[in-house]
Amino acid sequence: MDLDLSSDQRMLLSAIEPLLAQHRQLPQPAAPDYVVVGGDLDAALDAAGFYGDADGFDLERADAALLLDQIAQCPFAVPAMASLTVAPALGIALPRPIALAESLDPRVPIRFLAQSRTLLVAQGEQVLALDLEGAEIVPQDTIFAYPFARLASYPADALRPLAGVNAQQLRDGWALGLTFEILGALRAAHALTVDYVKQRHQFKRAIGAFQAVQHRLAEGATHIEALHYLAHRAAIGGDSAEIALATSYAQQHVPQIVYDCHQFHGAMGLTLEYVLHHWTYKLKALAGELGGASVQGRRAAQLQWSEAA
Repeated sequence: MDLDLSSDQRMLLSAIEPLLAQHRQLPQPAAPDYVVVGGDLDAALDAAGFYGDADGFDLERADAALLLDQIAQCPFAVPAMASLTVAPALGIALPRPIALAESLDPRVPIRFLAQSRTLLVAQGEQVLALDLEGAEIVPQDTIFAYPFARLASYPADALRPLAGVNAQQLRDGWALGLTFEILGALRAAHALTVDYVKQRHQFKRAIGAFQAVQHRLAEGATHIEALHYLAHRAAIGGDSAEIALATSYAQQHVPQIVYDCHQFHGAMGLTLEYVLHHWTYKLKALAGELGGASVQGRRAAQLQWSEAA
């Protein structure tokens, strides 16, 4: 399978780069917070047609995933994933931004719920769409670098099943998007750490000159590169088992890479004024989404077993 970028994909990355370049740096607020929502970037991506257009044009799955990788490398929290990898897979136009959930349980916090116009729910084999206008949404304070909220109540007539789609399509698009969100955030956090250990000196040497630091960062780079190939293979092929395998691998390696990034930054990495936590605290949330690595690994094994039987 050819995983090199096509000429069209290189053009796509060139087209999105001017928008992303304006959002590589966070503003310097008087009171830093755990999360900074990138509403301006989201609106710019929408206006530029990256989420599809009025004529029904949507990006191919592999191209959309490639963009999501780039977007996730920005420190802002941007509700792009569902619009790029889920809605096109369902083949239906929905008011966006879109939030995703596995149930309508009012106790469960949902990522980007308060910023969204539509909630998609995978319930059994059905996909339900909830118009969030008129819904009672309760924001939740967390340490994660994503906005979370609970769905307290909603008008009964705002909820409808989507005909012609099933929950497997939603979960595959969700898992694929989740994988690329993890990939982009890992790339950014790891790159920031590599740059930091080159500049930070201890014992009259850059701490990146110590072999133990080099070994652990090299191990992290190896896992990120492996995830790159697994994720892109899943995006190109679209096989449910390959998607679940890539998601499981991504979630499995989040804890160690995040730990190393913070370890090598020392106390600096834990301050809200420093940008690192805008990726690592996102990754802490993403590592448990859709059940986490064990659930996705079990799903990949079951799918591969059923195909082999």
